[in-house]
Amino acid sequence: QWFGDLVTPMWWEDVWLKEGFAHYFEYLGTDFLYPHWNMETQRFLIDDLHDIMLPDGLCSSHPISQDVSQPEDISRVFDWIAYKKGAALIRMLANFMGKASFKKGLQDYLKTYMFGNAGRDDLWNTLSKETRCCNNGDTHNIREVMDIWTLQMGYPVVTINRDAGPDCKLRISQEHFLYSADVNANCQNDSLYLFVSLVYMQIKLSEYHLWQIISKAFVKIFHVIGSDWLLGNINQTGYFRVNYDLQNWEQLVKQLTTDHRVLPIIHTTKLIH
Repeated sequence: QWFGDLVTPMWWEDVWLKEGFAHYFEYLGTDFLYPHWNMETQRFLIDDLHDIMLPDGLCSSHPISQDVSQPEDISRVFDWIAYKKGAALIRMLANFMGKASFKKGLQDYLKTYMFGNAGRDDLWNTLSKETRCCNNGDTHNIREVMDIWTLQMGYPVVTINRDAGPDCKLRISQEHFLYSADVNANCQNDSLYLFVSLVYMQIKLSEYHLWQIISKAFVKIFHVIGSDWLLGNINQTGYFRVNYDLQNWEQLVKQLTTDHRVLPIIHTTKLIH
């Protein structure tokens, strides 16, 4: 009702705003009433995030915002990309901004455009204003960040390789993820460099945050030693896959074999998926 009736999308290309928000808020509303069900932190991952990443990793996928110029184009925008990927991107943005800041931005957006129409740029601009107002100078252009996600199909795989040496540099890169059958197809997007939010967690459960466009980069983390494992994309808030060097995979397997309870179930499902 909020995102379809109170504020209606300006055009069919943004129908994912209505359906994605509705889909995501189903989980938040249920969590509010029954927090022990863990709907947003567990069920959402299985039913929505993991489920939509399968078709979105194929050449047959499409951007979440699609051009609609003919009446017959309307029906094709109502698919699981709009519902489930839309919900996943909204969840990612909420965690990137912080739940409180995101909530305040949404309230301002709904009050500003209530009983009218708005497009995705109106939402991005309102959320950007909120980051400028309330994040102690840590500002982000939400439109610049989210246009990269919504106007391109698919998602990346972020690879984290640990360099040998005493300073423990991490080499982080990303590329367009495609399933093996489609890897050599002409839909491979070599310029798919997205803003990626990574949270690293090492064996001592320390966290490190990174939000930037990653192509090929070095990131220094001096607290990481050779015996530590690394885990990226904590709580699976980011819409991307993560791969590691062989040493780190072996360390993660060892940890799961020795005491899997160190990692919450939300992380073990990601590793299996």
